[in-house]
Amino acid sequence: MYERMRSAEAIISEMEARFSDMFEGSDNRDRRARSMNGSPLGITTAPLYRMFDTGLSPKARKSVPARRTQRGRLLALQHRVSSFSRLKWSASIVKDSTEWVTLDDTAFTNTIPGSNRDVTINTVPICSNMTNKEFRRQAMRARDIGVELIKKRIAGLARWDTREQDRVTTFFASADVHAKKVLCEGLPRLLAAMQELEPEKIVRWDSEINRYLSCAITPDSGVNHAAVCKPDSEKRVIAIYSKFCGSPFAQLWGICKVKTIIHECTHFTDTFDSQDHMYLDSEAGAMIFARNKPHQAISNADSIAGYIATFDGVNIAP
Repeated sequence: MYERMRSAEAIISEMEARFSDMFEGSDNRDRRARSMNGSPLGITTAPLYRMFDTGLSPKARKSVPARRTQRGRLLALQHRVSSFSRLKWSASIVKDSTEWVTLDDTAFTNTIPGSNRDVTINTVPICSNMTNKEFRRQAMRARDIGVELIKKRIAGLARWDTREQDRVTTFFASADVHAKKVLCEGLPRLLAAMQELEPEKIVRWDSEINRYLSCAITPDSGVNHAAVCKPDSEKRVIAIYSKFCGSPFAQLWGICKVKTIIHECTHFTDTFDSQDHMYLDSEAGAMIFARNKPHQAISNADSIAGYIATFDGVNIAP
């Protein structure tokens, strides 16, 4: 009898070692089925193990001989292995029309009915002439350059020397108290908005994110570079058009990506709340517009962006 007991114990140990990765055992290891993100799904064989641990009720365990206990454990293991085989077979015949998800070849679970959602992913690049990764890199590089240019203008207003006053006069026709006040109040707010820009918020004009904004989507006409939705200024979303993709990166004497990003951020209602009274692409054009329309220049997006970032002969690499 002693040898028979040892033989049964050896068999049990071998089976427990072989199937320990399937079930919760007496060493208290918790083997629960988990979803792909690691959250428990509530599938466990622990009750099955405890029920058949000895083959008898908890009250009867104290008086049962060791031989019967070992035999009960052996039967319990056989039962669990058989149940596990049936579980695997059941998983293999689940119909695709049901809301069941196979986690791997050993576990599956049902989702909450009606909770599955189809997601459409737009794989078309933001710009056809570069990957989205390269686009985001350039967008953030343009943002960083814009931030530094704004900081220089803030420092220039603090000095308020002749050179800075002449620059203000060029783009706004006058370096009076009103022009200085508007710039001194608006530039720090613009700086903060630029620093809040994220690559995920600089998107193609027909991106899904634009469909949830308050403004109607303006189709790509091949002329416009970018746009923002003023009522949703706090979201810091900039819609990009095909014209932007082909523009120079940072040729600061004309239209370029850096100045376009600055231009769009001046439209946000919590920066300058600027308008597009006139589109300008050069310092000379900005000066003429300011002389003819001085009351509009101080709130014109291209005039503000030009004051910050228009410099003849300056070309910054992306």
